[in-house]
Amino acid sequence: MDQTYDIDQARLAAKVGAITTAHVRAVDGNQWAVVFTTPAGTPELVTTRQRDPRRFRDAALALKALRDIGILSAVVDMERWDTAAGKPPAWSRPEQSKAMKARHQRAAADAELEQRVKETMGQSGSEDWTKNDQVVAAITEKIKDIEFQSVIEDAVKAGPPSSRIGRKK
Repeated sequence: MDQTYDIDQARLAAKVGAITTAHVRAVDGNQWAVVFTTPAGTPELVTTRQRDPRRFRDAALALKALRDIGILSAVVDMERWDTAAGKPPAWSRPEQSKAMKARHQRAAADAELEQRVKETMGQSGSEDWTKNDQVVAAITEKIKDIEFQSVIEDAVKAGPPSSRIGRKK
């Protein structure tokens, strides 16, 4: 292949009419690739970040991608399709799964903390959270694993920025 298109480049090329034909080809027995015919060559569809050839688990997914690009007709080449190979397993990304679970746990903990702070502030009727021991304790509990706890404790003792304005050192 002399050139490649990521999904956005393919959309643009389709929009301006640079793609004359789209081919969905079987590769590696049970995966599918998309190759375009243009006046300048035959670019292959690649992933956006790594620029690796984009592979699809089945032809329907490749055709769906073409439709999303704006191409409504394609040539399907099944010569290298191994019907006995079955559908390849879905790609897994365990590192992303682990990071996403951690992100959801942090979000849930943050929402719980926010709710506790709102409830405590509502019960005390005070607007200054630094004077509310329950709020300070809840926030301190939330951040006790952070290395900067002493910095945060100093900030809590100093109070809100508006109360420090105009103070002389």
